[in-house]
Amino acid sequence: MVPVCLNSILLRVELNLRYLHARQGHEEQAEAYLAAARRRLAAMDTVLWRADLGRWADHVVRPDNDDDDDDD
Repeated sequence: MVPVCLNSILLRVELNLRYLHARQGHEEQAEAYLAAARRRLAAMDTVLWRADLGRWADHVVRPDNDDDDDDD
């Protein structure tokens, strides 16, 4: 399973770390966290976005069918 809640939390953590590093003048680290957040958001939009529901939804990976989604 690829859970929306965990990925949302990790995205927020990456953005917070970017902010904190930028405030301390650690621009290289800040940019690395921003890049990670952008990659995560792009992956979430690709894998978790459900246009039919108008929201992100957990993605359930099954050995027999990798395209099944669970909207819990």
